[in-house]
Amino acid sequence: MSTRIRGSKRAGSLASLIYNNQAVSKTDKRGTRKMYYVYILECGDGSLYTGWTTDPQRRLKQHNSGKGAKCTRARLPVVLRYLESYDSRAEAMQREYSIKRLPREEKMKLIKKQLSPEMMKCLIFRKKM
Repeated sequence: MSTRIRGSKRAGSLASLIYNNQAVSKTDKRGTRKMYYVYILECGDGSLYTGWTTDPQRRLKQHNSGKGAKCTRARLPVVLRYLESYDSRAEAMQREYSIKRLPREEKMKLIKKQLSPEMMKCLIFRKKM
């Protein structure tokens, strides 16, 4: 279950991340597949921050503990509003760059199209519904 997003070769949908166990070429030290994520955070002052990571749960904790990006340290707390997955780091970084160039209105449209907060929580904490 893949979706095509603005010229990227292969971007997994959130639903496929939760339920689909397709093998990919990259693996971590434990032999499990390695996925790359692009995310949008909403900061305490209402501003939006875009970044990429291999572990959304860990990265969100880093941001909220003040050890994340310098931009988010003064705007705590942050809330995860949008998440996409990719099979390669290069694709994730390209998507991050393209999202950062979007105007705020376009980013808000992406956020509104996102799955429910319950589905996001399942993805971040790797639980099945």
